[in-house]
Amino acid sequence: MSLQFEIVPYFGVKPVMFGFRPPKVRKCFGFDPEVTIDMGEREEDYAGVLVRYSEKKNMVVELTFAPNTAPLLFKGEQLLGPGAVPNPLDVFLKYDNKPLETVGFVLFMKLGIAVTGYHDGDVSQRAITIFAKNHWDDLLEDATPIKL
Repeated sequence: MSLQFEIVPYFGVKPVMFGFRPPKVRKCFGFDPEVTIDMGEREEDYAGVLVRYSEKKNMVVELTFAPNTAPLLFKGEQLLGPGAVPNPLDVFLKYDNKPLETVGFVLFMKLGIAVTGYHDGDVSQRAITIFAKNHWDDLLEDATPIKL
């Protein structure tokens, strides 16, 4: 994939922003995705970049990136792709030093970012998810502070 992505907390991942509908997302990628329904929400797989839509409004609410899918940047730092930092958790901690842990994810609620596989050494589960405001709030009740 030749696209480069840049995280904009609680707004999306340039060029795909929260609130976009499927036709606009397809235009950003330039090809048709594999489509599934997961927990009532539409999910599109663009060669490993997962785009999730709200159940009722069918608008982007979440984007998930695996390590080898596409270059992903945050505040000028390369998180995924060639020349990536060793551990993206270190970058996120600079901007949110009170992460939480729940169901295997480290949540950076100030940023709207969930990370898995980096804090527990499970390389096969590594992923970075950027989510819209309130989209992960139902998981906060069981979340606990984590020291990284």
